[in-house]
Amino acid sequence: MESTNTSISDPAYWQEQFARFRLNHPNHQIEFDGCCWNYLEGGQGSEWVVLLHSAAAGAESLYCQINLLESKYKILAPTIPGEVMTMQGACEGLAAILDHKHIQTTHIVGYSIGGMLAQCFLRSYPERVLSVVLSHTVLPTSSHAEGLAQAQKEYSSVSEAKLLEGALQILQDRHAHQPKPLDPADWTANRVVLEELYRTGAVQKAELLGWLALEEDYHRHCGHGLLEKEKRIWKQPMLIIESDADEVYTLKEREALKEAYPDAQVRTFEGWGHLGIVATGPVIEAFLGT
Repeated sequence: MESTNTSISDPAYWQEQFARFRLNHPNHQIEFDGCCWNYLEGGQGSEWVVLLHSAAAGAESLYCQINLLESKYKILAPTIPGEVMTMQGACEGLAAILDHKHIQTTHIVGYSIGGMLAQCFLRSYPERVLSVVLSHTVLPTSSHAEGLAQAQKEYSSVSEAKLLEGALQILQDRHAHQPKPLDPADWTANRVVLEELYRTGAVQKAELLGWLALEEDYHRHCGHGLLEKEKRIWKQPMLIIESDADEVYTLKEREALKEAYPDAQVRTFEGWGHLGIVATGPVIEAFLGT
């Protein structure tokens, strides 16, 4: 996207960009196992890239990454339904969308909870995966499972408006306390999109709670196969992206992820926190092009 130095930090500019994106990328739907899966698609090229969103919002929150990658790749970006609260169910739903689109193989890019789903999908359907990008994610840990269970209890009694307001405030606080400031374009674009999705009800309380439950399921039930003593050497190329000041995942957890995938390339954003996740587009584009 072309912009001037004055426009990239102007919310109105990004509101216009996002509105244009939505016009060109309408939601598609597929019913699977009693749930409605929404997904975005676009792009061109001979290979597919599946983008898996974080727990902050659904597929539309990845519009900057989609815009960047779709000049060279066909893009599929599903939104995990709030009713899908197990990683097995999420893997099966993703596979159903691929079948529906007649996609035999694809690159998988997962952000945070999307990176957890990417790991589970790789183990369930390795023959369908060309390469994997794991951005700001971890292996299962019992401590995260307990924390997520507690968060669901607390948030379930909060009104929808208050929950969405609180989720946005958490992201604002993370941005304010980042050791290294995000580029104005990256942060403003991310904030504007989340505000729009939350304000219009495109993201709902049931989805946020569902994604927390899905993440809890990962940490509580998906350790078998992800934490095996005999590490499997995956033939698929893999990239791990992390931030050294990540306030969500500890250094020990990030190191465990890299130990589980010893052949993976690693890109560490120095001085950035978990919100470094919004600036990963160029790194992912370079990896996919190798």
